[in-house]
Formats: sequence, structure tokens, C-alpha cells
Amino acid sequence: MLNQPNFRILAFAILVSGAGSALVPIAFAIETTRVEGRGWGLVCVMIGLWIGRFLGMIIYKRVGFNFHPLQIMIMSSLGMSLAQICLLFWIWLFSNGILAMSISSLFYGIAAAFFKPSTFVSIPIMISKNLHQQANSILSIIGDTYAIMGPLLGAALTIGLGFEFVLMFDGITFFITIILLKILYLRRNSENNYLEKDKLKVENKFALNDFNYFPVWTYLGLLSWLFCSLAIGIIGVAGPTLIMANFSETAWAFVATSMAAGSLFGSTTSLLGLTQKIQWSILHLLCGLALGIQLVVLNFSNTIWVVCFVVFLGAMSVTISGIRWDTVNQSEFTGRKLHVFASLDQFANNIGIPTGIILFGIAGILDFKEPMITVVGVLAFVFTIPVFLYSIVKVRFHAKKSS
Repeated sequence: MLNQPNFRILAFAILVSGAGSALVPIAFAIETTRVEGRGWGLVCVMIGLWIGRFLGMIIYKRVGFNFHPLQIMIMSSLGMSLAQICLLFWIWLFSNGILAMSISSLFYGIAAAFFKPSTFVSIPIMISKNLHQQANSILSIIGDTYAIMGPLLGAALTIGLGFEFVLMFDGITFFITIILLKILYLRRNSENNYLEKDKLKVENKFALNDFNYFPVWTYLGLLSWLFCSLAIGIIGVAGPTLIMANFSETAWAFVATSMAAGSLFGSTTSLLGLTQKIQWSILHLLCGLALGIQLVVLNFSNTIWVVCFVVFLGAMSVTISGIRWDTVNQSEFTGRKLHVFASLDQFANNIGIPTGIILFGIAGILDFKEPMITVVGVLAFVFTIPVFLYSIVKVRFHAKKSS
């Protein structure tokens, strides 16, 4: 896969951009604590980021199909870089504050909302259909690796060299990413004599009443991922909260490492094609089941190694199902519909994860954590069942029709 020059450039660009982005969450968490120690500062920064993501998502859905995905990725990288560099200059000229970081996070979130769906759209445009899963797996491995290394390196660099260094480093990596993506964009135009751009324009010309039309399984899948994302959001806050309360901080480090390792193992499994012969609906059913079990175990288990094993399997199943979901839809849709699907898919994640975080907070206030976590775990599994049943009905229908 990496022997293809175009994908190699794309993968390297994402590798470079991720180097800075992986440091940012922990760096902002540490800096907001320094500036405002009571906790509301981090909440404001996170709210700014998520509002930005929602705004960017809405804008992308409306206008993203008008541009080549590589052009959007270039502008997205520029926006994220400027958000960090402008905050850096503000700190140098004045002093850091929660308002400044919240505004920077808002614009960073808007720009970031364009990058991931454009990356998703760029895969089927540049890479042949039989290589989609390998490409998605490699990009997932890059993300998984940064998920493991990012918090540790981000904390070390922020404490050792300062928050400003992380901002500068992130801004510089995005400028390098812009150069790489620009090279790739020019290379694609040179190779295809702009046929790629013309193809996109032709594919984008479908009737307005077809704008939101997708097969039934797509809607079932998006609904299911919404509840899976809800569970993932709860796991993100319930995990450290419950594990540190019931065990220790060291125990959470083991659990977090197991989770990251499971995701990395899932990406590697997909890259090697070990699950290629299994239908996505089955993989997704296992994903929902694993998420449900993971939430129940986080609630009730008193053995840390059981928790580590379960979160490993949960992260692995989510990653495998997610990669196959991307691959299937990249092969199914083209043009404007591919852009619209990418925005809807991002919407499911952007709604589900923060909603899960909020629900856990509310449940904590009302002393209703255990029932709420259990219910969400059950729902994550229940909403994968229609996807599985529909695939069975569809296969039987086609078999009957062909006979």
C-alpha cells in the first residue's frame, strides 16, 4: 500500500499533522488548569471546541462537495495552524486566559471539522477500490499510535518546554502538512489532466430530491453508530472516573494502555485482511456487544485484569467495525453523496460522544451513574441488531430473486 506514491504522500501528511494534534488535548488541559484551577476553564475550552466542530460540520455539508477534498484539507490545515499561531502571538503580546484559549479552540474546531471527512472522501478518489481497507487501516494505525504516545509526550513537552512550544510545534506541523497536500494535489492534477475534478463536478449534479437519499442500511448504520458513539463518550469519562475511584491511578494507566493497544491491534488486523471474509453487519453486532459488556464491566467488575481484557476487546471491535464501515461506504458512494455521507457520519460522532459525556455528568449529579451506564451499554448493542437483521433479509431477498 505504501509503495503507491500518492497514498504515501497522503499518509505522511496525516502523520505530520497528527504529530502536533496528538499533543494538543493534554497541553490545553494542563494550561487551563494553570490559568484557572477550579475546572470551569477547561469546560469553556471544550465547549468552544465542540461548538466549532458543529459549525464546521454544518458548513462542510453545505459546501464541501464544491471543492476537491485535497483543497479542503489544505484550507483546514491552514485554519488549524492559524488558530494555534494566533493564540501563540496573543500570549506573547499580552497574557494567556480562558477567553483566548476558548476562541482559539472555537476556530480550531471549525477548521478541524473539515479535515477528517475530506480525508475520508479523498481515499476512493485516489486509491483503487480493492485497496480502500488497507488505506483506512494504515491511517487508523497512525491515529492509534498517536493516541498511545500523545498524552505522555504532550504532558512532558508542556511541562518541560511550555504551552507555547506545543502551540508553535502544532502550527509548524500544519504548515508542513499544507506543503505536502499541495504537492499531492498538483501531482493528481498533472497525472489525470484534471479529469478527477471534472468527474467530481459531474457526480455532484444529481437532483435536489436525491440529496438526502441513501440506502436503508446506511441510515440503520448511522443510527447505530450514534448510540455506539454515545457509549464511547461515556467510556471516555466513566473509565477514568470509575477505575480511579474503585482501584487507583496506576490501574487507570493500565486500562487506558489496554484500550489503545486494542485499537491498534484492530487496525493491524484490518490491514492484514484477517476479518475480510466476515460481513460488516456481523462485525458491527460484535462491536455493539463488546461496547455493552465494556460498560457493564466498568460498572461492576472488581478485578482490574478483567477490565483490561474487556476494554482491549471493546476497542479492537470498534476499530475493526469502523474501518470496515468506512471502506464499505467509500466503495458505495461517489461525488456529492460521498461528501454528504461523510458529514452525516461525522454528525453521529459529534453528537454521540459529547452527549455521552454530558449524560455521565448529569447521572453523577443525580447519583444515577450505574443504571444510566448499563442502559447505554444495552442500547449500544440493541441498535446494532437491526443492521444485522437487515443484512440477513437483504441477502435472502437477493438469493431468492436470483433463483
